Amino acid sequence: MNELYLIGAFFLAWSFGRNNMGNIFGTAIGTQMLSLKTAALVAGACMILGALISGGHTTANVAAIAHLKTMQDAFIVSISIGIVLLIMGKKGIPVSISQTTVGALLAWDLFHRIDIDSYLIQKIILAWIYSPFLSALIAFFVFKGMRSFLRKHPIGIFYRDMYIRIGLICAGGFFSYALGANNLGNLVGPFLNVSVFNEFELFIMMGLFAWAGFLTASPKVIKTVSSSVFPLSPIEALVVVSSGALVLFLFSFGYLRFFLHSIGFFSLPMVPVSVSEVVIGAIVGVSLAKGGYGLKYKALGNIAKAWVSVPLLSALICGGILTILTFVKGIF
Repeated sequence: MNELYLIGAFFLAWSFGRNNMGNIFGTAIGTQMLSLKTAALVAGACMILGALISGGHTTANVAAIAHLKTMQDAFIVSISIGIVLLIMGKKGIPVSISQTTVGALLAWDLFHRIDIDSYLIQKIILAWIYSPFLSALIAFFVFKGMRSFLRKHPIGIFYRDMYIRIGLICAGGFFSYALGANNLGNLVGPFLNVSVFNEFELFIMMGLFAWAGFLTASPKVIKTVSSSVFPLSPIEALVVVSSGALVLFLFSFGYLRFFLHSIGFFSLPMVPVSVSEVVIGAIVGVSLAKGGYGLKYKALGNIAKAWVSVPLLSALICGGILTILTFVKGIF
C-alpha cells in the first residue's frame, strides 16, 4: 500500500518540474538561446546535486510543519499540492511549490487541530514578501552594470551570443542547484517522517520525477516568464536567471548563514521561498532599469493575485479531501 501512496509523491514531483522549468530556463528557451532538452539535462542534474549537498536545511523546516503520521496522510497532501500546480501550469501562471505546500500542510494541521509553529510560518511568509523585491534590486544593479560594461567594451555579435549561451547554461545550472537545495525539500519534507525511504533516497526519487517534469514543461509558463510580463532580450534573460539564482541560493546555503551570524551580519532564514516570485521580481528589476517601459502590468497583476490565492486554493483542496474522507469513514 505504501508503494501505491508514493504515486502521489511522484505526481507532485512531476508537477513541480513541469511548472518550474519555465521559472528556471523559461527566459533562455523563450529567447531561443537554449533548447528544452539541453535546459532539462542541465536543470535535472544540478537540481539533484543541490538537493543532496544543501537540501537538508529547508527539508527540516518543511518537515517541522508537516505533522503527518502515515503515507496516506502524505498522499493526501501531495495530491492537493500537485493538483494546484497542474491547474496553474495549464493556465500558464508560474507559481511556487513553496506556497502550495505550506497551504496544504497548514490546512492539514488546522483540520486535525494540531498546534502550528507560528514563528516558522511567519518567517516563511515574510520571505515570500521580501524575496521578489530583493531579486528585483539585484537584477536592477546587475543589468545596469552589465550594460555599462558592454558599452565600454563592445563584443561582436557572434562572440556575444556564444558568451550568453554559456552564461545561461552556467546561471541556469546554478539556479537549478539552488532550486534543489531550497525547493526540493517541499517534496521530501512531507514524506520524511512517514516513508520507509531515507532522506537521500527520497531526494533521488523526487529529483528524477521532477526531471521528467522538466522534459514535459508547460509551454504556457515558459511563454509567461519569457515574454508575457516583459519581453526579454538574451542578455536580459541572463540577468534574470543569474539574479534569481543568487536570491534562491541565499535562502539555501546554510554555511553562508552560519558565517554571517558568526561575524554579526544579518542573514536570511533557511526557508523555502517562491521560485516564481524571485524570477518575476528579477524581470521587473530589469524592466525598471530600462525605465519601466514595456512592463505589462495586467499580466503582472494576474500573477501577483495567483501568488495570494494559490496557498488558499491548496488549503481548500486539502481540507475538502479530508472532509470527504471523514464523511465516508463516518458512514461505513
